[in-house]
Amino acid sequence: MVEGLTDYLKPRKCQSCYGAGYTPCPTCHGRGRLGGVFRGQQAQPCETCGSRGRVRCQPCQHTGLANYWLWQPSENGGWGARGQ
Repeated sequence: MVEGLTDYLKPRKCQSCYGAGYTPCPTCHGRGRLGGVFRGQQAQPCETCGSRGRVRCQPCQHTGLANYWLWQPSENGGWGARGQ
């Protein structure tokens, strides 16, 4: 039982973003801009992702961890060990 609990408490990678914390933008599909496919058509920056081509992953709250509620970042990360 203890082994099962320790496996549950280990950080697990998010299955939506594969641990990156970001997913491709659903509007521009990761390009960062819209249009510009045909000649003479101007490419416009994507407003959904801010021309980055990616958006924050909602299932893991941008942490990259499936069980993020166990592994919240410290409020003051600082340069020392966690919580210092």
